[in-house]
Amino acid sequence: MNSNNEFYVIFDTNVLYQNYDSRADFTKFSFNPVYAEIVNKIEQLDIYEKVVIMLPIVVWNEMRRQILEAHDKQLEEYKKRNNKKIFPEIKTEYQEKFNYVEYLDKIISEYEAELEKSMIKVIELPLVSNAKFDRIIKRAFDKMPPFEGKDSKADKGFKDALLWESILEFMERHGRLMLFCLPMIVFLIEMKLNVSFMSYFLRRAL
Repeated sequence: MNSNNEFYVIFDTNVLYQNYDSRADFTKFSFNPVYAEIVNKIEQLDIYEKVVIMLPIVVWNEMRRQILEAHDKQLEEYKKRNNKKIFPEIKTEYQEKFNYVEYLDKIISEYEAELEKSMIKVIELPLVSNAKFDRIIKRAFDKMPPFEGKDSKADKGFKDALLWESILEFMERHGRLMLFCLPMIVFLIEMKLNVSFMSYFLRRAL
C-alpha cells in the first residue's frame, strides 16, 4: 500500500458555492457552511495533521464568475423593483462608479488569507500544464465525457475536464491518496470518469 499518510480532500464548486437566489449578501465572501462542518469534523477527530484540504483554481475561478453573474442579475432586479416604490423614511444611494469586480477580488483574497490560519493545511490545486491540454482536446474531439454534447453546455464540459485533468496530473506527480466530497463522486459517476480514475488510483495505491 502507499506509505504516505496524508489524505487530500478536494472540494467541488457545488460544495463551496453559496446560493444567492433566496438570500444574497454581496458585501461578503465565504464558502457554503458545509465547508466549515467538514473542517470542524476533521478537527474534532484530531486528524488535522493527516488531512490536506485542496481547493482547485478551477473552482475558485468558477465561483468568482458565478458570484459576478448573480450580483449583476440581482442588482438590476433590485433597482427595477425598488424604483417602483418610494418612501420618505428610506433613502437608497446607488454608487454608479463602484467597481464590484475589484471589490470581489479583494474580499476573496482576504478570505483566502483567513483560510491559511486554519489548523488544517489548505493548498490550491493548480491548473493543468500545457502538455495536459492535449488530453482535454482529444476528449473533446472524441466526444468523450464530459463532451458528449448532451444537455450540459460546452463551457461546463470544458471546466469539468480541466478539473478532472488537474486531479490526474497531481496524482501522477505526487501519487497521493485522495478523498472526495460527495458532489465530486457524483461528478465522476455522471461524467463516466470513475472507471479511468479508479484504475489509475489503484495502480498508485498498491
